[in-house]
Amino acid sequence: MEVKPGYKQTEVGVIPEDWEIQKLDVIAEIIMGQSPRGSSYNKKQQGLPLINGPTEFTNKTPIKIQWTTEPTKTCKKDDLLICVRGSSTGRMNISNDEYCIGRGVSAIRSNSNSNTKYITYQLESAIRDLLSLTTGSTFPNLNSDTIRSLKIPVPRVKEQTAIATALSDVDALISGLDRLIEKKRAIKQAAMQELLTGKRRLPGFKGSWNYKKLGDISVSYSGGTPNTNKIEYFGGKIPWVSISDMTRCGKFISQTERTLSVQGFDNCAAKLFPPFTILYAMYASIGECSISEVELCSSQAILGIIPNKSINCEYLYYYLVFKKNDILEMRQQGTQKNLNAMLVRSIDIPISSLPEQTAIATVLSDMDAEISALETRRAKTISLKQGMMQELLTGRVRLV
Repeated sequence: MEVKPGYKQTEVGVIPEDWEIQKLDVIAEIIMGQSPRGSSYNKKQQGLPLINGPTEFTNKTPIKIQWTTEPTKTCKKDDLLICVRGSSTGRMNISNDEYCIGRGVSAIRSNSNSNTKYITYQLESAIRDLLSLTTGSTFPNLNSDTIRSLKIPVPRVKEQTAIATALSDVDALISGLDRLIEKKRAIKQAAMQELLTGKRRLPGFKGSWNYKKLGDISVSYSGGTPNTNKIEYFGGKIPWVSISDMTRCGKFISQTERTLSVQGFDNCAAKLFPPFTILYAMYASIGECSISEVELCSSQAILGIIPNKSINCEYLYYYLVFKKNDILEMRQQGTQKNLNAMLVRSIDIPISSLPEQTAIATVLSDMDAEISALETRRAKTISLKQGMMQELLTGRVRLV
């Protein structure tokens, strides 16, 4: 492959001529954790806070759960922390204080020739290759030699800092979107609590509410599973819904991974549900809810609820979502806890006038749309960051 002027081919790929390839232990100090004696652990904030592994990790910085009066290896504020044992191997945080670190954690501290955040992004970019070098039978482990010998491209500190700053700005945008999404979800939950119980009325609506059994305002029946050789992947005419489709698609379902041919539908246990049927999970992910946008069929783990003309389909959907935890308490005991159709049909549903139901559903649907737009924006920003990392961390784009 031809290398363009100003760049060179190295063992880690093409990089600028003025960059170097360095082992991690040349540009940073590596501190492998060592667990203190268990008898020294406490939750009385005596001694140093202790990090044993992912239990103390969050998305960014660790939290303090327990302390030790006999600290062994320690990290400092702004050190990079990385899990080196178990299923969370490779997960990273930035230290926000001095901690004692147990054997499941390693601390990486930059020297005068490196920037900790730059190293963090390089490790984030290389984590898959790093894990391919891990040892361990059940779960991967990162040993000292693997971490120390990791080779990364290194520009001058000034350029490292510029790269880290650019990527940190994108991380800050993602974090801001995370906080905003969480806030919008909390607002929606509060709105459901108020609107779906009649504690707060929308302008222009009066009159009393009453309760009716779900079975009195809908028709419901379970799906069925046809012979597996009748199920196709994207090749059939009839969408066949499983609970995994519901968890993946969310509120509305119009397409599924698996479909059923018209011929395969004949003489089998599957049943058709019309559009605007509420699909309700009866076991596995109990209480998971979706609404069909097209005619479809489902597995027997799903109850199809077809509302009558006295109730708005989306209003009923939101109420079932809102009451999910209460409905879970109705589960039957057994090898696997589950619901049955009679229990679901006995659920009390608050009924207001149909226009008020529609107005409530519209308010909550608008909130969903706002949250969905933010989630889409967040996904695009994450994709943007990945592209920036590929360009900046290899020197294809220079920040000088």
